[in-house]
Amino acid sequence: IGFNDGIYTILKELIEAGANQKKNCIVVLGEQPKEEMEELIKGHIGDWKTTRIICKSDTLTESFLLERASLETAKSIIINLEDDFSIIKEILAVVNYLKTKGADNKGLHITTMIHDKENIDAAKIAGEGKAEILFFQDALSRIIAHTCRQPGLSLVLTEFFDFGGDEFYFEQFPELAGHTFGEILNWFGESTVVGLEQGGKVLLNPSMNTVLGEKDSIIHLAEDDDTSKPNSKTPKIDLSIENKGKSKEIEDNHLLVLGYNHYLPDILTELDNYAKKGTIILIAGPEIPVELAQTPYANIELAIKECNIYNRGILEELVQEEIENILLLSDFEASVEESDSKTLLLLIQLRDIEKKLNCDFNMTSEMRSVSNQALAQVANVNDFVVGSTITNLMITQVSENRKLSLLFEDLLDADGSEVYMKKAGEYIKLGIETDFYTITEIARQRNEIAVGYKKATQEGNDIVTNPKKADKVTFEKE
Repeated sequence: IGFNDGIYTILKELIEAGANQKKNCIVVLGEQPKEEMEELIKGHIGDWKTTRIICKSDTLTESFLLERASLETAKSIIINLEDDFSIIKEILAVVNYLKTKGADNKGLHITTMIHDKENIDAAKIAGEGKAEILFFQDALSRIIAHTCRQPGLSLVLTEFFDFGGDEFYFEQFPELAGHTFGEILNWFGESTVVGLEQGGKVLLNPSMNTVLGEKDSIIHLAEDDDTSKPNSKTPKIDLSIENKGKSKEIEDNHLLVLGYNHYLPDILTELDNYAKKGTIILIAGPEIPVELAQTPYANIELAIKECNIYNRGILEELVQEEIENILLLSDFEASVEESDSKTLLLLIQLRDIEKKLNCDFNMTSEMRSVSNQALAQVANVNDFVVGSTITNLMITQVSENRKLSLLFEDLLDADGSEVYMKKAGEYIKLGIETDFYTITEIARQRNEIAVGYKKATQEGNDIVTNPKKADKVTFEKE
């Protein structure tokens, strides 16, 4: 329900999710003319696979439009609107309609995203237990903060949240009852166990001593449900390859932030939690709020420079000072297209400066439009954080399985377990062939779960999540 720029990501994912079904149908409700919506969808999505897409047009809260969409027979409902007041009004309309049809007790659920924290409770009240209300502004700030320090991380998260590869499944294996969580990690050769569902609670990376009950579900990253079964015995593991040196923290290099938006204060707070003391963050842009410099931080030190960052000479001056990590923030005061055009200009300039100075920047950029992301690939940027893409991927996953809402919240919560990229040499001796059974066991002994790796190649970096544990791999310093 709702037709805007985010619809194409949602439709692509739902088409992918339904590709193994003979008949998959998606109904799109919008206020634009039906023909216009159909034409735009055809232009953006070439292959519909086994899916039919039907567009219907009218006022979105009108019960006759919801009836024309046969809402009560849907598997799930996604509300894809851009302001919270419209979203809450739509939730009320949908819940009321389902009641009149006697469908309010079925498993059908609503998924939507609220933009302002203050409106979450009102949306939940309106949903009457039938709605999964997602809020991702805090999470996006944390994702941006971590990708600044760990290039490639947003690609890992995108891999987790889309339907294009492996996905998270909740499956019961009663035969594992009585065993501990740590014990079963290496019993799944084709999937990566990441947590448990116990008594309705989702536990991501629980204590390795947690004992499984008969009714518990295993949460694992797998190619498909019902494809990965436990072996009930651990394969032979050679721990002589383990590097028992002290685990190093991520090396913190100074960060240059180009631009300002409302995410930055939260990004800085998150960076301060992990950065080494004395890490300098240089923030440059046309207008930087005075109060930003007045916020006390424990580990990071801010340097603020008000300047025209789109001037080539000024840009060259900014990147001279031992800068390795650069974050480009979108200008939310400008339109989506103007904002992304400014980011693209900066990316092209920075890549040219990099070539001329013979240096290497890790660049994380924020793009507001999904379609502009492809243009940015020309600039060969290391990492992307496209806010609307990541949130729309998560919304689509939750629409298919509402339990994933709790998993994603834990994964992106500051207090929960988080995804890190750590040097392979902290775990194993380099240059020696090994398998992922061994890496899983070494990580387990450190109360961690190994979910994949980033491998440096001549073409760039390969991101591999949920590798088959028996496959051999050799890691080098990079």
